[in-house]
Amino acid sequence: MEKRINSVVIGSGFGGLAAAIRLQANGHQVTLLEKRDKAGGRAYVYQDKGFTFDAGPTVITAPHCIDELFELAGKRREDYIEFLPVNPLYRLYWEDGTVFDYTNDMPETLAQIKKLNPQDAENYPRFLEYTRQVFEKGYTELAHVPFLNFSSMIKCAPDLMKLQAFRTVYGIVSKYLKDPHLRQAFSFHSLLVGGNPYSTSAIYTLIHFLERKWGVFFAKGGTGALVKAMVKLFEDIGGKIQYDSEVADILVEAGSVRGVRLKNGAKVEASRVVSNADVAHTYRDLLQNTTEVKARAKRIVNSRYSMSLFLLYFGSKKEYPQIAHHNVLFGPRYKEHLKDIFKRGILADDFSLYLHAPCRTDKSMAPEGGEAFYVLSPVPHLGKGTTDWKTEGPVYAEKILKYLDERYLPGIRENIVTQRIFTPDDFTSELNAHLGSAFSLEPVLQQSAYFRVANRDPDVAGLYFVGAGTHPGAGIPGVVNSAKATAGLILEDDKPKAISVRAAEPPVYSPTVTAALAECKKMIEVGSKSFSLAAKLFDPQTRDAAFFLYGWCRYCDDQIDRAKNLRIQEERVKELRTETEKAFDGNPCANPVFIALSHIAKEYRIPRHYALELIEGMAMDVRREAYWTIDDLRLYCYRVAGTVGLMMSHVMGVSDPRALRHAADLGSAMQLTNISRDIREDAEMGRVYLPLLWLDEAGVPEGQISQPRYRAPVAQVVKRLLHEADKYYDSGLAGLKFLPWRAAVAVSVASEVYSQIGRQVLQRGETAWDSRTVVSKWGKLGAVVRGTFRVLLSAPLRLWLPWRRVEIQQVWRHA
Repeated sequence: MEKRINSVVIGSGFGGLAAAIRLQANGHQVTLLEKRDKAGGRAYVYQDKGFTFDAGPTVITAPHCIDELFELAGKRREDYIEFLPVNPLYRLYWEDGTVFDYTNDMPETLAQIKKLNPQDAENYPRFLEYTRQVFEKGYTELAHVPFLNFSSMIKCAPDLMKLQAFRTVYGIVSKYLKDPHLRQAFSFHSLLVGGNPYSTSAIYTLIHFLERKWGVFFAKGGTGALVKAMVKLFEDIGGKIQYDSEVADILVEAGSVRGVRLKNGAKVEASRVVSNADVAHTYRDLLQNTTEVKARAKRIVNSRYSMSLFLLYFGSKKEYPQIAHHNVLFGPRYKEHLKDIFKRGILADDFSLYLHAPCRTDKSMAPEGGEAFYVLSPVPHLGKGTTDWKTEGPVYAEKILKYLDERYLPGIRENIVTQRIFTPDDFTSELNAHLGSAFSLEPVLQQSAYFRVANRDPDVAGLYFVGAGTHPGAGIPGVVNSAKATAGLILEDDKPKAISVRAAEPPVYSPTVTAALAECKKMIEVGSKSFSLAAKLFDPQTRDAAFFLYGWCRYCDDQIDRAKNLRIQEERVKELRTETEKAFDGNPCANPVFIALSHIAKEYRIPRHYALELIEGMAMDVRREAYWTIDDLRLYCYRVAGTVGLMMSHVMGVSDPRALRHAADLGSAMQLTNISRDIREDAEMGRVYLPLLWLDEAGVPEGQISQPRYRAPVAQVVKRLLHEADKYYDSGLAGLKFLPWRAAVAVSVASEVYSQIGRQVLQRGETAWDSRTVVSKWGKLGAVVRGTFRVLLSAPLRLWLPWRRVEIQQVWRHA
């Protein structure tokens, strides 16, 4: 009998349950660990005095994604749980007395729209068609597909641009509809996944078409009954679930998961761990002892998070048949109220509410003659708001009940049998939700797809994620599809790697060169993220050569930086110079980076002068040379970076030797940008690169540039330095026309990334050195778009003067 893989799933929300079912049905032995006394996560359930209250999600759309889980296990969902259709899908109320029944009946919908604005009734089909196109791309094609690398995002970029993903939900709705009620009616859906309609990407308008396509359903017995059905399915196929089992640590050894440790000290061994816990909690707390994820944890904790929620559950001994199942009660303000929640962090006096009245569809949710209610009010998360919820919670609940009593549920306060509240504090304590966020990461474009937390951690083998914080996002269809994406990755990783018997495609390297390439790639992928991004745009052969070259450069730099004292640094410089000479003589030592250097020096006819100039630039660092004028600094930048540009020119291939000057200038521009970014870091190592003449003019003593009192004048000197860098960027970019298409795009993108670093340093001003200035993933996407566009502009010249590689004979030297 085939041995089953032991897997652990942390958390039994819909994402965790779906992942556990998929893995168990595909041969894993899965243990599902739940912190609380019952399954469900945010889909918890409360029962009191005959009332049943769903604690979290109440809207079921895309029922097929639930059905698929049962089918995978050879079961029928109908044998476990019944789905009841809801009509109207929502009833929308405004304080001016306007009521809109949001139904799946097209003629009825158009008739209601026409009453508000006849022109909007004509435009609505166009809006619906737009949402269909977004749905086909964003849901049908991509919702279950993991975005593991930047290139996967680039492939989607043209379609996302065509669908105007850069616009907001409210912006797109406003393009088609003019009536303010209708703009709110067709834009509020993003709030159901934690997004502000005024900032959430228009991609989330797909929810509108999704509901139109499949309708809205309610699980008989409540959403909690659906959770119970999924738990039963999981256990029926052999899965094990442990309650009251809070995880304290994910155990990682040698870069691979080994299982988890519970708060009670017990360990559960596993070769696969899937976290359905809050992503910030997982990285910050459960992986706090894992060095491989420290940087990622910091970035995730500092990301933008969705709003929180204030939830009020109450049971009434009186029925209110005038209320629909799902009700949205718009307050007197829309845009300004959303600003209070998402930007200002204000708990406003007014509110917009979602009112859930499940007894319209399922009478079993309350005792006979009574009714169960659940009201939701979006509120700022704990990182923005300053509300003391222990004090304010009961007061806020009474405000809401008074509002409902006066407008929608007359006499409700005197008919309440039971009630309870759930505040942002409870999201933190009960669900480990970072900042009390109700939906994890905010669904803005720069935190979607590849820019969201990956379904598989790139640095820890066997660690995976599902839930609202991963692609595609929050909502039942979102988290269930995240489980599909994650389970697919795990099952693919389970497969033994096939041994290729096909002849290798060129270039074919010797075993020693192949090993050198692997070593260089490893060094670069860990230490040079921006270069790794640009290298993906090269053709395969040029990409390999670039890795050979940058691997050697990186190694030399690290050897100097890691030396503990001046004597060792001087010895390292001598060793590097000697081994570099031997590599160019065709007699490299066994070190893979010098084998790599020897290979490309011969293959691309790289003059040794460039490599030796680079070593001399490093020697300048060791000697702690001072740069009195900008000309002195230019020589240094040429040696440590301009020479790299020159060597890369040989690797990429140029059509004219005149390209060499431009290549050296671009390398120098990037080095000047690095200097501007690393002022404090360099000062701590005793290195001052800023021209001393400039510092003297600004009144800054050389040895005190990192002192707080000199921040303002140093920022002005850096501004001058970046102005100098801009001149070199202009020269470097002028040389793109001499490069082949793909190489030109790669260089252009790299230039854009570095230029953006400089711009950010300028924007940050005196605070630029409080933390390292980096370009976000979203910023890198913009760099790809701008860099590619710049090269496309050279198309007329390239058609007139086709590119042809020239063998470069001469050596270009710094003037």
